[in-house]
Amino acid sequence: MNDETGHKLLDDTFAAAGAVITSRTVFDVTGGWGDDGFYKMPVFVLTHRPHDEIVRGPTTFTFVTDGIESAVAQAKAAAGDRNVHIMGGASVIQQELNAGLVDELHLPVAPLLLGDGTPLFAALSRIALEPLGVIESTPAIHLCYRALRGEAAPARGSTTLGHLRSATRGHGREPRDRDVSAADAQSAARLRELAELLQQAAAAPA
Repeated sequence: MNDETGHKLLDDTFAAAGAVITSRTVFDVTGGWGDDGFYKMPVFVLTHRPHDEIVRGPTTFTFVTDGIESAVAQAKAAAGDRNVHIMGGASVIQQELNAGLVDELHLPVAPLLLGDGTPLFAALSRIALEPLGVIESTPAIHLCYRALRGEAAPARGSTTLGHLRSATRGHGREPRDRDVSAADAQSAARLRELAELLQQAAAAPA
């Protein structure tokens, strides 16, 4: 991001977050987000494959094998009254949406057609969204929605998946992560490229 709006949006997102949830696939294809782990806060990796905790600079990666509700509970405990930013991938976001855990959806629309990958809104139940606003920056247009569940305003210390802000309630499903196989090579390479762009954007001067 090389514009003031983009930098402010990125800064505000991470300033409000106290922990991150991501999938094992995203962790693997990004190589663990570099030498310092990128996020500089606790990260909880949803997976079926156990792994010892990894510490990279100020970032700690904890591998959670007992489901999305456990990952959310641990992340919220680590985050305190801050948000939990849920990075995805798509399967993790779908589980949170279907479980009714999402308060707000922040959807960046970038001028880039990948051509393949997992559809973000596949396998979802019907979900009503209330538009909150649109933020325009050079790299993307950011669409902001509130997920309606017939409840009051979102609780503090909520969970953010990818760009989804969610509270810990409802019943999540087991994660469906898998190893990165040869069949995934092209998608994995593209995800690595996007991860590099994100890290470069975060490091770029305002």
